[in-house]
Amino acid sequence: MINVEDGKWAYLAGILDGEGSIDLYKNRRRNKPDVEVCVWNTSRELMDWLEANFQGYVRKRTPASVKGKKPMYGWRVRRRQKVEQILQGVAPYLIIKKENAKKVLAYLPSMKSRKESPAREKY
Repeated sequence: MINVEDGKWAYLAGILDGEGSIDLYKNRRRNKPDVEVCVWNTSRELMDWLEANFQGYVRKRTPASVKGKKPMYGWRVRRRQKVEQILQGVAPYLIIKKENAKKVLAYLPSMKSRKESPAREKY
């Protein structure tokens, strides 16, 4: 369970509104719908803070052969339970992505976990 103070939820909401995304997409490998909350930024310090406070994981993307470009870091949360906790925590503070968060939160209960769904079930 993610346990953080209200101020951190508000800060995360601002980051998501400006630099992040809340996605509902089709996972091609499993052929099923999936969810993700992510933020891409050049600040490794920000990514480490997100990971420390809200779990998830950080990936680094280095620009291919472009001089002077900073590496990009992506913080991602893909576990449905964690995505739900994050969206519930930031929902009161979101402005730009509030409707998207509401849609994903409404859809989450209809998604079956890997344990509940047979491997070859079609959607």
